[in-house]
Amino acid sequence: KSLFGIGRSQTKVESLQQQQAKVVAKPSKEEAFSVRGFLDGRVRKRDLWKFPSRDIMKAFRPFVLPVTSAQFGRISGYVAMSYVVCSLGTICMAAQQIIASMVYSLFPVADSLSLTGQSFVPAISEQSPSKERSRALRKTMLNLCKAAIVLGTAMVGFAFMIPMISSSFTSDPSVFQMVNSVVPLLAANFPFYALAMALEGFLLGQKDLGYQGKMYTSWCFIIPYFMLRVKSAVASGTRAAGLSAVWEVMLGYQVLRFGSWLVRALFLQRQHDREAARVGA
Repeated sequence: KSLFGIGRSQTKVESLQQQQAKVVAKPSKEEAFSVRGFLDGRVRKRDLWKFPSRDIMKAFRPFVLPVTSAQFGRISGYVAMSYVVCSLGTICMAAQQIIASMVYSLFPVADSLSLTGQSFVPAISEQSPSKERSRALRKTMLNLCKAAIVLGTAMVGFAFMIPMISSSFTSDPSVFQMVNSVVPLLAANFPFYALAMALEGFLLGQKDLGYQGKMYTSWCFIIPYFMLRVKSAVASGTRAAGLSAVWEVMLGYQVLRFGSWLVRALFLQRQHDREAARVGA
């Protein structure tokens, strides 16, 4: 009996250990959710070939044209600039490659201002008209502009450091000289770019898509036109081949974009002040 009792007790202990192991090994709902992902069981392969419902299409329809035209307007100037630079010779192409790698590394710093505006502004603009709402929007716009000035100044400081590090990218003195000749124009571009991105995020946070879509649509033709004029001037011999003319056009584009967003932001702010005064009266 003692042997049978020991055997039974060992069996019970082993079964209890197995149950405990199953409990420990079994993941909780939160763990299973984190391991499998939030789309587990919600997306099927056949859904990839189905058109969205009419309600979803209706909800997205107001954003299609403004967002699409804005993206075309954003890239058209840079595509035209690359096309023109390719016709200016190998030295300009090599210098542009170095400059573009540095500029495109710094642009995301200012792009964060647009994302910040799109994150904070909707919670304020969706409130009912009031003096508090109007003051909060004005304060948010000013804070975004202050942050843009700080980040723009930092980007300018980096731009003036380019002559110190550009030798690490090339050993050709002609390319080195070409890169350094564009530094003042790059330094002038960065503050306006940072301010434009801050105000753009402020406008997007208020869902002012129509105005931005129209402006970007016009710039989709205006900026390439002036870029192609640079190519024609170089081809006719009226202007020397170089990157300065190309970045002068880009500087004008940043100033124009900043001015357009500033005028629109002030116009909307004035509307908010009038609505607040009307409600207070």
